[in-house]
Order: sequence, then C-alpha cells, then structure tokens
Amino acid sequence: MLFRSPPLTRIAPETVDSELARLAEAVSAAKQEIIALKEHAEVAVSSKDAMIFDTYMMIIDDLSLMQQISTLISTELLDAPSAFYQVINRYIDTLSSVQDQYIRERAADIKDVAVRVLNHLLNVSEQTTREINNPSVIIARDLAPSDTMMFDRKNVLAF
Repeated sequence: MLFRSPPLTRIAPETVDSELARLAEAVSAAKQEIIALKEHAEVAVSSKDAMIFDTYMMIIDDLSLMQQISTLISTELLDAPSAFYQVINRYIDTLSSVQDQYIRERAADIKDVAVRVLNHLLNVSEQTTREINNPSVIIARDLAPSDTMMFDRKNVLAF
C-alpha cells in the first residue's frame, strides 16, 4: 500500500462536472472493493475480524469528507486526485499526531481507503498479496488489515 501525493493538477472550469463524476466513480469502485474484501474476510478469517471493513465504509461514506473534496474541485479547480489527496492527507496528519494509539491506528485505516480511491482515480492497479504461492515470511514497513486478511494463511509463515 503506497500512499503518495499525486501531481498537483489544475483543471479548466468547464471540466468541473466531469472531475466530480470521476471522483464519484472512483469512490464507487473503491466501495465495491471494500465490500469484496469484507466478504472474503468473513470466510477466510471471521465475521468479527471482517468488521474493520465497516469502518472503511464509514470513512468512504463520510459526507463532510466528500464535500470538502468536491469544494476543492469546484472552487480551487483541482483535479480529483489532487483534491482527494489534499483533504484526506489533512485527516491522516491530524489523526497521526494524536497521543492515543488507537486513534493513531485509525489513520492507517484512512490511508488504506485513500490508496484504494487514489488508485482508481489514477488508474493504478495495486499488487495483490493473494498471489503468495509458496511458504513465505512477509516483511513490510506497514500492513493494512486489508493486506493481512487477504494472505493465504497456509503460505504465510509470519508477518
């Protein structure tokens, strides 16, 4: 999961509506991804563990978040990836600076959702962790719940 700033891109005023539609399409595609992840996790792990994806859905359905992004597109004439990144990154930075560890961990959840939306906006496909075909030890700086729940448990020895 790689979360990085897309190039800052301005749009022409007449393309605002198409940029807003592009955002809506990316959010819808990310929602479908999250629903599929939850369904997989319910079978592969447990219904209780899959509940993390309910939190993901609450993040992506946050009306205030989407309104802020839409406002940047409409008033600052930013393209959808730039506007999305600017708004979501403020949320991540705010949560990451909180003393409470549980709240700080929620920043990782927001980042996971953000990467999914940005990947759709930028037409980037994320490498899947489901394709681990041999016994392996996973070494990573950061693993999101969506990563760990997708591991084939018989081939992942540790992470």
